[in-house]
Amino acid sequence: MKLHAHAGIVGWIIQLVMGVGSRLLPMFMVSHELNFRKLKASYYLVNIGLLIGITSLFFEFQIGVVVSVFTVVSGIFTFISFLFEAYKKRVKRKLDIGMKKSALSFLILIIPLLLVLIMSSLSREDYLVPMATAYGSALLIGFISSLIMGQTYKTLPFIVWLKIYRKRIGKGNNPFPKDLYSEKAATTQLWFFTIGFGIFLSGIFFQNEIIIRSGGMALFFSIVIYNWNILKIVLHKAN
Repeated sequence: MKLHAHAGIVGWIIQLVMGVGSRLLPMFMVSHELNFRKLKASYYLVNIGLLIGITSLFFEFQIGVVVSVFTVVSGIFTFISFLFEAYKKRVKRKLDIGMKKSALSFLILIIPLLLVLIMSSLSREDYLVPMATAYGSALLIGFISSLIMGQTYKTLPFIVWLKIYRKRIGKGNNPFPKDLYSEKAATTQLWFFTIGFGIFLSGIFFQNEIIIRSGGMALFFSIVIYNWNILKIVLHKAN
């Protein structure tokens, strides 16, 4: 089960994100003259670590698992370094709400990376269980969800705008793709999500049900606002 889960997470999800993110994020930030050797290094580190990890898990070779974890994490940190370089070299200085959410997702990704490093060197079950729960929550709820939400604001408005206004381009005053949603609502949603996720993760660490429920409520409100904004985009009609 562990072999299957990590082959799926690292072998498919993480590398899919790295592949798409290495193109889209620098493009959205209008970044030039990037060091693509970092991308190559991250690709080899992640895949070598993945092969070591799958083999070690299959033969239950603990030292190999630890080596695998450090190799994969090094590769992902190298990729984050590439994105940080793209951020520093961006031409578009002010980030829109979609890019802010995407940037938040990669900051959150550091949490499960640090947790998996700690878990690989721990043996006590009473520490491993809450850490493993926090690791999965940070990866799925924190990283993947916030990245999807951020990139939705970058792609969906343009798709809907193009469908509605493609025949009116250059004819009169048409709205911009960003005008199809409420940026104020998206910013409010970002704050609810960030605070809610922080509270939720703290509740998992301290194994406190009240804190977990409080964080869950804040996350729920953030999703309600997000869905409202998405419906506003999808149901947009030309004036």
